[in-house]
Amino acid sequence: MWSDLVTLGLCWAGYGTVHSVLAAPSVANWIKQCWGVAAAYYRLTYNVVSIVGLIPILWFSVSIHVSPILQWVWPYTLIQYLCWALGILFFALGMRGYDGREFLGIRQIAAYRAGSCDTSSPVLTISGIHRVVRHPWYLALLLFLWARDVSVVTLVTNAVLTVYLFIGTYFEERKLVVMFGVPYRRYQETVSMFFPIKWLNQLVSSIKL
Repeated sequence: MWSDLVTLGLCWAGYGTVHSVLAAPSVANWIKQCWGVAAAYYRLTYNVVSIVGLIPILWFSVSIHVSPILQWVWPYTLIQYLCWALGILFFALGMRGYDGREFLGIRQIAAYRAGSCDTSSPVLTISGIHRVVRHPWYLALLLFLWARDVSVVTLVTNAVLTVYLFIGTYFEERKLVVMFGVPYRRYQETVSMFFPIKWLNQLVSSIKL
């Protein structure tokens, strides 16, 4: 069983590494140089590969039969349900801050087929849940991961994915600073990355006033 757990951890680590490398700006620029117009399909291809790549890892993790070492029981299940509800809320509200067609890669394909090429500089727009936390989807994932019964399998999965999430977000933040410059640095100073500590502090301060 221990060899299976090590293999599972390596699988998740490998998946996260490939996922981050393929999303790196240098890779995206290389794809544009090599693929030309076909680079418009890269985002969609990236999403499909990411989803398909999860299937064998999830299948392998399910095939490792172990008993839970920690289960949520009443009344602590109320905390579990609250975490799930908050995760769904953060994910749903986070969707409102993104262009779904662009995230999936559909808008890029449509633009290239129409013969258009947007070369304008990106503009940082902050609204909704992104005024509370900078990465609501990642917070939702953390809530989903840890608000479930824990076995050695889920513990390995949660640990590797949590470490990957923090490391991956660190590099994503660096990319966003390069992309948006000073406005994003100011955003970092006023809004927390995952947990809404700064937002809560501002809320408490406003109530005291």
